[in-house]
Amino acid sequence: MENKKIIAMMLTLSMLAAAFAGCLGGDDEPEPEPEDVPGCMDATANNYNADATSDDGSCTYDPTWSLTPAAGVSAVWVPSDWDPIIPNLNAGDMCDAILSAMTKTDERDQVVDFTRGYYTSSQGVIGASGAAVITDVSELNAAGTTIALASGTTSDIYANNNLALATIQAYTDWPSVILAINNGDADYALGDAPVLALEGALMTTFSDETFGLAIREDSDELEDALNVAITALVDSGDYDSIFEAWFDGTVVLTDDRNADTATAYPAATEGSTLTGVLESGELSFCNDPFYPPFENINADGNMEGFDVDVGQAIAEEIAAHYMGIANPAWTGGTSVGGCTDSTAANHNAAANVDDGSCVSYKIGLLNPLTGPIAVYAPPFTWAAQAAIDDLNAMGGNFELVEADSGCDGGVAGPAAQSLVDAGVVGVAGAACSGASMAANAVLNAAGVVQVSYASTNPGLSDTAAYPGFWRVVPSDAIQGPAMSDMVGAAGVGNPALIHMTNDYGSGLADSFAAAWGGEEFLCTKIGYADDQTDFAAEAQAIADAGCDSVVMVSYSADGAAILETMAYLNISLPTFGADGIADSAFLEDFSVPAIANGVQATKPRAGSSSGDFNDRCAADEGCAGGIYTGETYDAVMMIGHAAMMEGGANMASHLNMVGDDYAGASGDHTFLDNGDVAGAGYDICSFTALSSTDIYFNCMEWWSAIDGIQDTPFNGATVK
Repeated sequence: MENKKIIAMMLTLSMLAAAFAGCLGGDDEPEPEPEDVPGCMDATANNYNADATSDDGSCTYDPTWSLTPAAGVSAVWVPSDWDPIIPNLNAGDMCDAILSAMTKTDERDQVVDFTRGYYTSSQGVIGASGAAVITDVSELNAAGTTIALASGTTSDIYANNNLALATIQAYTDWPSVILAINNGDADYALGDAPVLALEGALMTTFSDETFGLAIREDSDELEDALNVAITALVDSGDYDSIFEAWFDGTVVLTDDRNADTATAYPAATEGSTLTGVLESGELSFCNDPFYPPFENINADGNMEGFDVDVGQAIAEEIAAHYMGIANPAWTGGTSVGGCTDSTAANHNAAANVDDGSCVSYKIGLLNPLTGPIAVYAPPFTWAAQAAIDDLNAMGGNFELVEADSGCDGGVAGPAAQSLVDAGVVGVAGAACSGASMAANAVLNAAGVVQVSYASTNPGLSDTAAYPGFWRVVPSDAIQGPAMSDMVGAAGVGNPALIHMTNDYGSGLADSFAAAWGGEEFLCTKIGYADDQTDFAAEAQAIADAGCDSVVMVSYSADGAAILETMAYLNISLPTFGADGIADSAFLEDFSVPAIANGVQATKPRAGSSSGDFNDRCAADEGCAGGIYTGETYDAVMMIGHAAMMEGGANMASHLNMVGDDYAGASGDHTFLDNGDVAGAGYDICSFTALSSTDIYFNCMEWWSAIDGIQDTPFNGATVK
């Protein structure tokens, strides 16, 4: 009986506890499942439901839109430097995809999507002449070993992570890597093994990797179409045929497809990248055009290589599906790159692959064809055209448009307008500071970048007064102190300062006077117009003042006239000049060149030059003996490289990108915020006459702001 009572009490307490738990809301009560909201989840659809949690297939679209495809699809090749190639793709208006031997990496996959792999490769090592043979890449991790590679590549990443003891030289383009090996600047080169194998014997290989096509993350339809097309090429045997045309050995292709890799062509929807390809008939690929055997420009100016054939085969496969065009088996030699636009001046009737060469860029050159430094105009032209030729050899399509600056603001302004009217993407020039100042007002108003190769007036550093202006020569705010030290080292203390009153002459004269201690420490200061030809009064005034030396800020013709007038009047004084006369071409303006004997002059010192321009210039009479030829070449090249980054758009931004430790013919250039460069110091040069016909122009010393005047090896030339 007692047990029954106890059991009844326990049951009662249990029921009460349950009742209280229900009232108080216990923590063990499960949360209700969230309600499913079916609807259309495609933001491009007419009935998009932002609150939908599952797509019920109810999306509807503009019934008036339908795909209007072109007759076919052709591959179009858009050249790009390697470092900005992914930003160029993601900008959205340069290309549809990247097909350029790009390794699929996790880091890159954060900013682009990749197709399935289309090539399996590995990294390799080759050595320069005389380099020690290695059998493993780890042997390169040693102090004193210099390695050349292309910046932004997987070789670059590997070297920085694994070869910290070695010196890594990263170049912006592949030809520079090979040049470094060939001229002894590097001991070894790292890169993709098939590419290195064309340049030398592979010492070892490492780091297997897979290449893929990169597409923007918002191009899902195009990604699916490319994946299906690549698979079709592989399954049909066309891939093997293309591989065998470019590589020896057995085809090895890692199959990295997964469950997300498309197996059927998608429907093209309004506004998608795939729709743009189908309706335009062009599948544009960004690529670095100097990377054989994957892509390269042949002697006829046509694109060729494994990637080129794969790209065209992909385009034909896509056209076969969407346009119903017959897709013949790849037989080799079917891809002929060139300009397929019949309206273009360089139309290639035999081309069936448009390689982007129809795009033509014009670069302006403001050249003093007339005026006081016209003697230097032919070398300026030679240097500028050499840059144009080299840009075109890199895959560009550039032409030079020349206009006479007259070394005069009144002439340079209209000349600049003629260049704007011609449609230039940038202007190299002017040489004379006053001409650059006048041209800047016209060019900046038109949004055309300007890079001077010789204008040194300190006022040009003012970005408020001269926006959109860059230069590859340092300001005369630095040359003035160099001149002052040169004059002081000669042992004179009471110089006359005679100078042109134009922007260049006045600016440098003021800089010299300030460095000398002020105008009150000069014997006399005399200004003259840059077109003056008679200097008898000025020469006599210098003699009458009792000056012990002469400092000229002149150009070539007026400088020679001053010296010949002094000689005629028997005024023999140590004479000094600046960059306006600092070259052997100065002697051409003398009736008796030996009068230049003993004249010293400063000129901007070239840094460590890159490439072979200086050798080519010195070997050609059209360039040798000129001034600022390396700077002219660099100015045109930098404008060209900037234009190639985004089809001539956003030139100012791209010019600053190019001008970040740019390795040029006249040295390394890094643009400051105001467009200036710091320079590499100044050469101190002299003219020495051994006879009336044997005259040497030597630069035996140089000056830096930190160390002053220093000796330098002989690098002059004999002029007879």
